[in-house]
Amino acid sequence: MEPFLKQIAIHYYKEHGEEIHRLCFVFPGRRAGLFFKRHLSHLADKPLFSPKATTLKDLLLGLSPAEELDRTALLFELYNSYREIAPEAEPFDQFLFWGDIILKDFNEIDRHLIPATMLYSNLKDYRELDSDFSFLNERQVEAIRSFWNSFSPTKGGETEDSCQQNFLEFWQLLSPLYTRFKSRLDAQSKGYAGMMVRRTAELLKKRETSVRELLQSAYRGNDEAPKKYVFAGLLALSPAEEYILSRMKDEGLCEFCFDDESPLIQSGGSLACTILDHDKEVFGQTFGWKSQSTAGGEDASMPTKTPTIRVIRTASEIVQAKLLPRLIEELYPAGYTDNNGIETAILLPDERMLMPVLNSLVDTVERINVTMGYPLAQSSISLLADKWIKAQANMRTIHDVLHFRTEAAIDLLNSLLLSPLLTDKSRRLMKTLEGTKTFYISATELQCDSLTKHLFTPPADGSALLDTLFALLESIAQSIEENRPSNEEEDIAEQVANIELEQLYYYRNTVNRLKGLISEAAMTMSPQSAALLLQGLITGTAIPFEGEPLIGVQIMSMEETRALDFEHLIILSANEGKLPSRTHETTMIPYTLRRGYGLPVNEINEATQIYDFFRLLPRAKRVTMLYDARTDQSGGGEESRYIRQMRYLFDTPIEVQELHLIGSLPNSPHISVPKEGETLKKLYRFLETPQDEHASSDLKLPALSASSINTYAACPLRFYYEYVRGIREENAPEELMAANDFGTVVHRAMELIYQPCCSGGEVSTQMLSQWLDPANAIIARTVRQAYSEEYLHTKDVKGQLTGLNHLYCVMIEKYVRRILEHDKSIAPFRYIASEKRVRGSLALSNGHRVRLQGVIDRIDEFPGEVRRIVDYKSGGVSASLKSWDSLFSHINGKPGKDQPSAISQTLFYAFMVRTQMEKDGEKRYLPLCPTIYSFQSLYKDKDEYTGVICVPESGGGYSSLTDFDQIRDTFEEKLRRRLDQMFDPDIPFAGTDDTKVCSYCPFVTICGK
Repeated sequence: MEPFLKQIAIHYYKEHGEEIHRLCFVFPGRRAGLFFKRHLSHLADKPLFSPKATTLKDLLLGLSPAEELDRTALLFELYNSYREIAPEAEPFDQFLFWGDIILKDFNEIDRHLIPATMLYSNLKDYRELDSDFSFLNERQVEAIRSFWNSFSPTKGGETEDSCQQNFLEFWQLLSPLYTRFKSRLDAQSKGYAGMMVRRTAELLKKRETSVRELLQSAYRGNDEAPKKYVFAGLLALSPAEEYILSRMKDEGLCEFCFDDESPLIQSGGSLACTILDHDKEVFGQTFGWKSQSTAGGEDASMPTKTPTIRVIRTASEIVQAKLLPRLIEELYPAGYTDNNGIETAILLPDERMLMPVLNSLVDTVERINVTMGYPLAQSSISLLADKWIKAQANMRTIHDVLHFRTEAAIDLLNSLLLSPLLTDKSRRLMKTLEGTKTFYISATELQCDSLTKHLFTPPADGSALLDTLFALLESIAQSIEENRPSNEEEDIAEQVANIELEQLYYYRNTVNRLKGLISEAAMTMSPQSAALLLQGLITGTAIPFEGEPLIGVQIMSMEETRALDFEHLIILSANEGKLPSRTHETTMIPYTLRRGYGLPVNEINEATQIYDFFRLLPRAKRVTMLYDARTDQSGGGEESRYIRQMRYLFDTPIEVQELHLIGSLPNSPHISVPKEGETLKKLYRFLETPQDEHASSDLKLPALSASSINTYAACPLRFYYEYVRGIREENAPEELMAANDFGTVVHRAMELIYQPCCSGGEVSTQMLSQWLDPANAIIARTVRQAYSEEYLHTKDVKGQLTGLNHLYCVMIEKYVRRILEHDKSIAPFRYIASEKRVRGSLALSNGHRVRLQGVIDRIDEFPGEVRRIVDYKSGGVSASLKSWDSLFSHINGKPGKDQPSAISQTLFYAFMVRTQMEKDGEKRYLPLCPTIYSFQSLYKDKDEYTGVICVPESGGGYSSLTDFDQIRDTFEEKLRRRLDQMFDPDIPFAGTDDTKVCSYCPFVTICGK
């Protein structure tokens, strides 16, 4: 079966020959005109003048002397009309959403020649239907009756439902708004598409002019009007369009060619078939165009063999895009060329797949033709503008001061396009923001240079927002020009710069356009309204791709295929809901009234989608459809209904394939860092040297902590990255409070509470009872201070502790109270120190001494009994040591709460304290009792919990360790053994085999695990 456009070209070239240039061919889209001329050029054996080709919309709008306005300009005109009939009209901000819907309704009303005054009437008196609605059939009249029947008035004359009453009041306002709106546009010789087509149809109905005269006036200058118009591939015309074309036919100006050859459409009994039959009945089918023979004499309309149809189930839509190069290779086993690529079309029911498709084909197909254009809304400059507008929209006033969300400010300043504009001040600001934990930050704190003043100064109104945005775009454009690569070899960087400048050009033009419209309308609007209008303009703007449209693979949406045919079709996103697409009418006109007045409903749109799909199949040789087979909570993963219809209704042979992705992790190379050279030198920084005696402060000398030793036990490679190389995890801001931050605040709160008792002060039951008294706010104040210092990093907390900050403080206060309640149960005792820093050293087996350090959360004592070394733990940890061999070791496969790291750390602190006592010459001292305060255990076990570490006995079982000296030698031996291994040059830093450790390691991407 020959392509539809080729058959038309054959017929009219044989009929008119060189005079074909006197015809004008009207197609559903511009792309069809290009393909038609391509077919025509292949038929002609010598040069000839090309016929005119246009679209139905361009032809009909050309008959009107009015100028078509865009959506934004129409919204301004509609609002001004609304203010004229409603003096107490709401602000433009509130009208904007409804105005957009009303514009669509007005356009549909005009395209379907509906009397607006009758549609917007309150038809309580059904007798009006008999006298004024004679143009409707009985079924339509009954539909209208059923709708207005629900608005029957009560005895008091009011409708029963207040919502209905509000609807009626607004409904009755729409008729005068429609009239006033059109009057304003008529006075300016402006209009919208439906209005302009309706005006033309009404002129023709009044016999004030003819189509021939309108066409002659449309061709201004020396252009000769075409002798005849040929309409090809049209479907589902509106009544206004149908009337104008009928008049053209009556005047002998046109012929019609309908593409009705698909047996799948004709045999389906669908609404699409009904609409097509109606169009052929009204306009007729040009006799003989389908029976014109080809050069070989065969009937062009004869059906060929059924195309090969294949359906591929995939794991995601991105996989579909990645599969395209292989599908192209299958279509052209002898090698793909741009010349034969034109016979292949990649159809995108979901236009969001455009960029993944382009990225996938870049290495396979040299030249492609994209009909849709690059969406400006997906450009980098649009994403930056959206971030800035979002940051402005999420501002809030705290104590009469404007604040921005910290997260939004960080996200905005991290934009790549702004990077060249950042100064030292703004970079320091970024570091400060990334370290802060506040949800909001004041605008004055953010305004540190000219760039940040632009970004974080709230615009006074919509015009100010657009002015600021335009100035920002100018600065970005200038920075791109100044930073263009000077080296000619950097082609990629040059291309990126050109693309960004192109995006900026279109975005600036759009901003300028909106500024001009606001200025012309002399309208004041809020920044939010200006942002919404700008978003609407950007969404409808596409940057055209440059190239030869008749060379290479064609990438287009489904609706752009009307009248086109391809040998090879690749249809992506063939899922139910995307093919056909789900459409929901956004309208002020209720569904029943739409049906009653003959306005289009969802069924009409579905019928056109059915036609567009099934007309493509008979002339194709190979059709490949891919759909996402994943299922989710919304019921996804279902193939398109079109596939099921072909399979079950039309008995079409379909090959089904399933793409299986083998999900196996790559074999990560085992990373092992030898202890030699610079690495060994950095490791030996932790060893004592003779120069230590001359150091001004031993606190500045590198030393190992219990945490670092535990890190080595869990993964020597992580120890290398973190403590030898000095690589630190990036402190990325988080929306919610992390567990380590929670523990830090509790530590600080306990330090502040016991601060007056340090250096041996007595803590009595009475004192703790006073603190725990609900009437006493000392705990709440202390927690607030600790939270502000450690989490918010500020001393001034005025106005900060609201929302989540307040909730976190309440949670922390509960933990602090539980600790104090436990302390009350064991009081009285003497409080020695909080956050006590201790330093010492330990001799290795080879005689070298390793510097050690630690910060002890708390030291207290029971006079004449024991001195406790207390370590706070926010998580759930065990206080029982399973075996001595597990000390400073890591047990593979065990969760963190079952690891001995907390016990090792607390015993380490006890060892450091005992070493410090001996160094200070203390001869009489109390036994040291290592104790763990696990917050979770304090809540879970309550009165039974002591926190005293339990260690294994030689004869079996466990005993509470109330005197560290009992196990000191054993502990020192285990610690020395671990440190000997750490400093052994023959043992490299190797990664762990426990994947549980890798799951929370910040260096997992470096290791590749």
